[in-house]
Amino acid sequence: KQGAAESNRKTIPKDPLAVLRPFFSAEFIRFLISGATVTAVAIAIYQIALFFVKEYAAFAICFIIGNVYSAWINSRFTFGSRLTAARLALYLLAATGLWLLGNAVLYVIVEHLGIHERLAIFVLIPIMVPLNFLANRVVLMSPKVD
Repeated sequence: KQGAAESNRKTIPKDPLAVLRPFFSAEFIRFLISGATVTAVAIAIYQIALFFVKEYAAFAICFIIGNVYSAWINSRFTFGSRLTAARLALYLLAATGLWLLGNAVLYVIVEHLGIHERLAIFVLIPIMVPLNFLANRVVLMSPKVD
Protein backbone atom coordinates (compact mmCIF):
# COMPACT_ATOMS: atom_id res chain seq x y z
CA LYS A 1 0.00 0.00 0.00
CA GLN A 2 2.77 2.43 0.82
CA GLY A 3 4.29 1.97 -2.65
CA ALA A 4 0.96 2.81 -4.33
CA ALA A 5 0.56 5.95 -2.21
CA GLU A 6 4.05 7.06 -3.06
CA SER A 7 3.51 6.56 -6.79
CA ASN A 8 0.31 8.66 -6.65
CA ARG A 9 2.10 11.64 -5.12
CA LYS A 10 3.12 14.32 -7.54
CA THR A 11 6.82 14.71 -7.76
CA ILE A 12 8.31 18.08 -7.06
CA PRO A 13 10.32 19.29 -10.04
CA LYS A 14 14.03 19.57 -9.42
CA ASP A 15 13.91 23.20 -10.51
CA PRO A 16 10.47 24.68 -9.68
CA LEU A 17 11.50 28.04 -11.13
CA ALA A 18 12.30 26.55 -14.53
CA VAL A 19 9.07 27.98 -15.93
CA LEU A 20 10.39 31.50 -15.22
CA ARG A 21 13.81 30.93 -16.79
CA PRO A 22 12.85 32.35 -20.24
CA PHE A 23 12.04 35.68 -18.58
CA PHE A 24 15.59 35.98 -17.23
CA SER A 25 17.36 35.17 -20.48
CA ALA A 26 19.32 37.22 -23.00
CA GLU A 27 16.50 36.41 -25.41
CA PHE A 28 13.98 38.21 -23.17
CA ILE A 29 16.30 41.23 -22.84
CA ARG A 30 16.58 41.36 -26.65
CA PHE A 31 12.77 41.14 -26.80
CA LEU A 32 12.48 44.18 -24.51
CA ILE A 33 15.00 46.12 -26.62
CA SER A 34 13.25 45.25 -29.88
CA GLY A 35 9.93 46.11 -28.23
CA ALA A 36 11.23 49.58 -27.44
CA THR A 37 12.24 50.13 -31.08
CA VAL A 38 8.89 48.76 -32.30
CA THR A 39 7.10 51.17 -29.98
CA ALA A 40 9.15 54.12 -31.26
CA VAL A 41 8.49 53.16 -34.89
CA ALA A 42 4.76 52.65 -34.24
CA ILE A 43 4.44 56.03 -32.53
CA ALA A 44 6.27 57.74 -35.39
CA ILE A 45 4.05 56.04 -37.99
CA TYR A 46 0.92 57.01 -36.06
CA GLN A 47 2.01 60.63 -35.71
CA ILE A 48 2.93 60.93 -39.41
CA ALA A 49 -0.29 59.22 -40.51
CA LEU A 50 -2.32 61.74 -38.49
CA PHE A 51 -1.29 64.41 -41.01
CA PHE A 52 -3.24 62.52 -43.67
CA VAL A 53 -6.01 60.48 -42.00
CA LYS A 54 -8.15 60.36 -38.84
CA GLU A 55 -6.86 58.71 -35.66
CA TYR A 56 -8.59 55.34 -36.22
CA ALA A 57 -7.14 54.97 -39.71
CA ALA A 58 -3.77 56.13 -38.35
CA PHE A 59 -3.97 53.47 -35.66
CA ALA A 60 -4.82 50.79 -38.24
CA ILE A 61 -1.84 51.81 -40.39
CA CYS A 62 0.38 51.90 -37.32
CA PHE A 63 -0.88 48.49 -36.15
CA ILE A 64 -0.21 46.79 -39.50
CA ILE A 65 3.19 48.35 -40.25
CA GLY A 66 4.26 48.15 -36.62
CA ASN A 67 3.47 44.44 -36.44
CA VAL A 68 5.21 43.61 -39.71
CA TYR A 69 8.28 45.47 -38.41
CA SER A 70 7.91 43.70 -35.06
CA ALA A 71 7.76 40.29 -36.73
CA TRP A 72 10.89 41.08 -38.73
CA ILE A 73 12.96 42.49 -35.83
CA ASN A 74 11.87 39.79 -33.39
CA SER A 75 12.60 36.99 -35.83
CA ARG A 76 16.05 38.37 -36.69
CA PHE A 77 17.28 40.12 -33.54
CA THR A 78 15.41 38.46 -30.68
CA PHE A 79 15.06 34.84 -31.74
CA GLY A 80 17.51 34.50 -34.65
CA SER A 81 14.98 32.79 -36.90
CA ARG A 82 13.94 33.19 -40.52
CA LEU A 83 10.74 35.14 -41.19
CA THR A 84 8.70 33.25 -43.75
CA ALA A 85 5.30 34.18 -45.17
CA ALA A 86 3.69 31.50 -43.00
CA ARG A 87 5.37 32.81 -39.85
CA LEU A 88 4.39 36.38 -40.71
CA ALA A 89 0.75 35.38 -41.24
CA LEU A 90 0.70 33.45 -37.96
CA TYR A 91 2.49 36.33 -36.22
CA LEU A 92 -0.15 38.82 -37.39
CA LEU A 93 -2.90 36.46 -36.29
CA ALA A 94 -1.30 36.08 -32.85
CA ALA A 95 -0.78 39.85 -32.60
CA THR A 96 -4.44 40.44 -33.38
CA GLY A 97 -5.45 37.92 -30.71
CA LEU A 98 -3.15 39.57 -28.19
CA TRP A 99 -4.55 42.98 -29.13
CA LEU A 100 -8.08 41.71 -28.48
CA LEU A 101 -6.99 40.16 -25.18
CA GLY A 102 -5.24 43.41 -24.24
CA ASN A 103 -8.42 45.35 -24.89
CA ALA A 104 -10.39 42.95 -22.69
CA VAL A 105 -7.85 43.24 -19.88
CA LEU A 106 -7.83 47.02 -20.28
CA TYR A 107 -11.62 47.04 -19.96
CA VAL A 108 -11.38 45.10 -16.68
CA ILE A 109 -8.64 47.37 -15.37
CA VAL A 110 -10.57 50.56 -16.09
CA GLU A 111 -14.21 49.54 -15.68
CA HIS A 112 -14.02 46.96 -12.91
CA LEU A 113 -10.89 47.83 -10.97
CA GLY A 114 -11.54 51.56 -11.31
CA ILE A 115 -8.01 52.48 -12.39
CA HIS A 116 -7.89 55.75 -14.35
CA GLU A 117 -7.54 55.27 -18.10
CA ARG A 118 -4.26 57.22 -18.20
CA LEU A 119 -2.73 54.94 -15.57
CA ALA A 120 -4.26 51.69 -16.83
CA ILE A 121 -1.54 51.18 -19.43
CA PHE A 122 1.01 50.83 -16.63
CA VAL A 123 -1.00 47.93 -15.22
CA LEU A 124 -1.65 46.44 -18.65
CA ILE A 125 1.95 46.38 -19.91
CA PRO A 126 3.37 44.07 -17.20
CA ILE A 127 0.50 41.66 -17.89
CA MET A 128 0.81 41.68 -21.67
CA VAL A 129 4.61 41.72 -22.18
CA PRO A 130 5.20 38.16 -20.93
CA LEU A 131 2.21 36.89 -22.93
CA ASN A 132 3.49 38.70 -26.01
CA PHE A 133 6.98 37.26 -25.48
CA LEU A 134 5.64 33.70 -25.22
CA ALA A 135 3.43 34.10 -28.30
CA ASN A 136 6.34 35.58 -30.29
CA ARG A 137 8.60 32.77 -29.17
CA VAL A 138 6.13 30.06 -30.18
CA VAL A 139 5.39 31.60 -33.58
CA LEU A 140 8.93 32.64 -34.51
CA MET A 141 10.78 29.63 -33.10
CA SER A 142 8.47 26.77 -34.02
CA PRO A 143 10.07 24.46 -36.58
CA LYS A 144 6.56 23.41 -37.67
CA VAL A 145 5.75 26.88 -39.03
CA ASP A 146 7.42 27.23 -42.42
